[in-house]
Amino acid sequence: MEDINYSSLLAGWYATPLSLDEAHELMREVQQRHKKSVIEGTPCLLCEIEEMAAAFWSGKSVKTSLELAVRTEKNPARAALLQLAYGQLLLSCKRENAFEYLDRGLHQAADYFDPSDYFQVMNRHELLSGLPLFAEGRPPADLATLENEARILARLKQGQPRLTGNFGSTPLR
Repeated sequence: MEDINYSSLLAGWYATPLSLDEAHELMREVQQRHKKSVIEGTPCLLCEIEEMAAAFWSGKSVKTSLELAVRTEKNPARAALLQLAYGQLLLSCKRENAFEYLDRGLHQAADYFDPSDYFQVMNRHELLSGLPLFAEGRPPADLATLENEARILARLKQGQPRLTGNFGSTPLR
């Protein structure tokens, strides 16, 4: 197996929303980098992830190719990375089944994480698990927006008052 520390790659976030033009540009860039890596015999660790993201943001279905890639991938860390990235893409649009892929990827990746990266991802998943998910996706959001919404929902579930930044504006209960 490759002598690569996958921890920081596994802890990354790969679902930043892209416009159609940005997705097409990313696909062109990734294909060029991938071709160069094949010619040079060097791994392009994120090419497959970025290609999947570009296809996803282009409106293409990537589930079938993802499942084939995961089944045929010999490196369990890379297979886990694919699952995590796809789960993130689904979650960015609040799509059902996002946590199916995130949980499976996290479980498969557990042995490849440094402790700090593992807990970072665990905490992120725990926070984001409070988001409502839908069969039909919602407009995509970046990680900061998703985390902010999840924090607000968690506060509302706990019955905490809205934070306005204006001390004393929210009456005490």
